[in-house]
Amino acid sequence: MASLLTIPDAAGGGKVAIERLDYQTAWGLSRAMVLHSGGEPYAVGFEFHDDIVELNGSDSSDKASFYQVKTDKAKDWTLNRIAARKKVKGVHTPSFAWRMFENRKKFGAVARRLVFVSNQPCPALGNDHKDYSFTDAPKKELESFLKSLQAEDGSFKEEHLSLFSFSYSPFNLGSFDKALLGEVTTFIHDQTGLDNIGPKAFALMLVDQCRRRSRQLSDISDLSALLKSKFVTRADMEQWLQELKDKNENRVQWSEVSGWFASITEAQAIKPHFFSYDIERKSRLGASALKFQGDVRKLVVPHMETGRSLMEMLDAALPEVRKIASHWSSDGLLSNDYLRAIMLYEYCYVG
Repeated sequence: MASLLTIPDAAGGGKVAIERLDYQTAWGLSRAMVLHSGGEPYAVGFEFHDDIVELNGSDSSDKASFYQVKTDKAKDWTLNRIAARKKVKGVHTPSFAWRMFENRKKFGAVARRLVFVSNQPCPALGNDHKDYSFTDAPKKELESFLKSLQAEDGSFKEEHLSLFSFSYSPFNLGSFDKALLGEVTTFIHDQTGLDNIGPKAFALMLVDQCRRRSRQLSDISDLSALLKSKFVTRADMEQWLQELKDKNENRVQWSEVSGWFASITEAQAIKPHFFSYDIERKSRLGASALKFQGDVRKLVVPHMETGRSLMEMLDAALPEVRKIASHWSSDGLLSNDYLRAIMLYEYCYVG
């Protein structure tokens, strides 16, 4: 963990094409969910020393797996292609394989696995969506890979071959977002038992959290700050899942408040917005959403204790709540009835 703070990140924050970044993010998030379901400590880093780095914990980890995630629209992979070097303005660039091996040179025996991930297969290893060791390749192809790496780096030895793996990702380049949504649906059910919520908003929140961690790393000397900046940990995922459960379990029921209205007309005007806000509220996780909800409660409570009719009390608080509406909706264009529904919901919410 100390080395992560001191060894320079050659990737420089990962300035890559947005399409590949999206695929990498989806794959990294999928990997985090797999590890979380396994029950062991983990920390998954995004665009830090490699496209994805996986640690066996967030406190005293001593094992790391480094993943290079490379997509291709049609072409299969070979070990020779992974070890190939291109010429740019007459100068040979490092091969994918050497960039993987560089992490072994940086971190020594801590780097237990160097994994090449792609949406296209490496037929010499197999066509199933799973991980393959490079040592399972045909002898001639493995020998050619070894010679190429030794020519590029004299410190590469035959014993290093066992570090390399190929992972044939099940995520299709054109529909990986749909596949990820399916994985999130299963993950939510397995981890929380919740079946009655749409997974899309939770998936988008997870993707956003991962993409934030893909951005350029600022100067950090503290381990906890590093983890927060670049990694998704078991503790992070447990927090997000708990927030999802809390929002679902503590939701306000329309039946609890519908009798407070003076007329059916008033109730019918608010009802659809009440349900809309209930759905949207469950999808908003994080500090900004919690602050908005808390601020609404603080503004509404004094007015709700004046003993007037429900609509009169809501309307008295309406101008104050309107001032912070932009914190919930980017354009702030929420109808008065929608804001009344928000105020009524937050006044009744206990969580």
